[in-house]
Amino acid sequence: MESRYHKHYSADNMDMNNENQKENIEHPTRHWDHPVSPHEVSRAIKLSYIQSMLVMVYVGCTSGGFATGYALMLGANDVQIGMLTSIPMLAVLAQPIAAMLIERGISRRNLTFIISLVQMSTWIPVIMVPFVMGGKSSSAKIAALITIFTIREIMSHTATNVRAGWIGDLIPQRTLGTFFGRIELYSGVVGTLVGILAGKILDIVKSAGAKGFGWVFSIGILFGLAYAALFIPQADVPVKKHEHGRISVMVRETFANRRLVAVMIYATLVSLPIMAAPFYPTYLLRDVKISYLGLNIVTGVSTLTMLISSPIWGRVIERYGCRPVIIACTATIAPLPIVWIWATNPQMVYALVIPANLLGGIAGGGLFIAINTLIYKITPEQGRAMQLAIYSIVVTMIVAPLPIIGGYIPRLVKGDLRVIFWITIIFYGVAAYAATKISEEDARPTREMIAAFANKATRIISRTRYE
Repeated sequence: MESRYHKHYSADNMDMNNENQKENIEHPTRHWDHPVSPHEVSRAIKLSYIQSMLVMVYVGCTSGGFATGYALMLGANDVQIGMLTSIPMLAVLAQPIAAMLIERGISRRNLTFIISLVQMSTWIPVIMVPFVMGGKSSSAKIAALITIFTIREIMSHTATNVRAGWIGDLIPQRTLGTFFGRIELYSGVVGTLVGILAGKILDIVKSAGAKGFGWVFSIGILFGLAYAALFIPQADVPVKKHEHGRISVMVRETFANRRLVAVMIYATLVSLPIMAAPFYPTYLLRDVKISYLGLNIVTGVSTLTMLISSPIWGRVIERYGCRPVIIACTATIAPLPIVWIWATNPQMVYALVIPANLLGGIAGGGLFIAINTLIYKITPEQGRAMQLAIYSIVVTMIVAPLPIIGGYIPRLVKGDLRVIFWITIIFYGVAAYAATKISEEDARPTREMIAAFANKATRIISRTRYE
């Protein structure tokens, strides 16, 4: 089961909050202290929303069940499926290079644009693998895929680091919660629709083999290139360079940032379930014999509830802080993988995994927005790119080998792939405890937030009962 990262607000309250945010951006005389104009901020926000939808078409056509299905078609086994996830993750080591380029004054806008173009284009050789290597062994084809995926991930990690620092300087901090909430909303709507549609298309064209996958990947490439192009109209905020500019100094400062270290520990623990990530679609497609449409429905429902809840999570974070949201959402996700005990056929998958993913989507939406918002709150403007790079390296390097290990676990315990899913319950439980050690200024107690949720739910139920 995928674990993607409500106090109830009336429509009138949300409209009022939206107007307040709009006023803050459109009236520079009202406490405006930002490196770019309100008009440029507003344009960047709107373009980022469009990008979030475009990139979800790209992701929906090139990742998840499609990438796994493509590898299975080429003859990949469980360990190779794990390697396709693990080895490219080592590309995170490219992030400090991006951070140092930024410190030396390279345009973040131009660098993000160029790298993103290369990243999207790497799917062209992926499409060509079965045609160019038709006479080669399956191991050779999978090795080629791993190589291409690693290059793609180098581009992805570099672009992510550059864009993260850029966004932190471009979008005012007071609007980040709402910004990330709407990003999740818009991307979630498109991601759900694309996933279901692409799954249906692939069920129809899968008899065409590699050509069927190639058409779906090609559609993803086109939308990915459009996503990259929209970086150009956004304001290129000047970088506030680090006082010393030496890697050793910035590394020391990163680990001296105790609040970031606490989040780093939590992020590592909550990322350990990535060990199971490539095996959900593998189990459903190969062992349960579910269709691609069914796979995308099962995984897409979490996106549905994530997108519905994301705008609300943005308001909750503004009111209660990130810390209580992280604690509550992690504790909610922890027990959900237990449903895989009974998920042995398509009917049971639909009956049990879909409801669990619905709940997981709500909690996952809260996690995504809370973590992203908190990271920007606890990292300084000077040297932020390097601190984000080190954060990503530490987390990724620890969890990178896990999908490969996950591929061996069923063999060791003589069980099926669901053994890996159940192990993630322990990881989430430990992560929930680690979340309590996160420090955030002005955050309110978790119990206060939960009590507010409970009171609101009680009032809604009571009102419904008497109507």
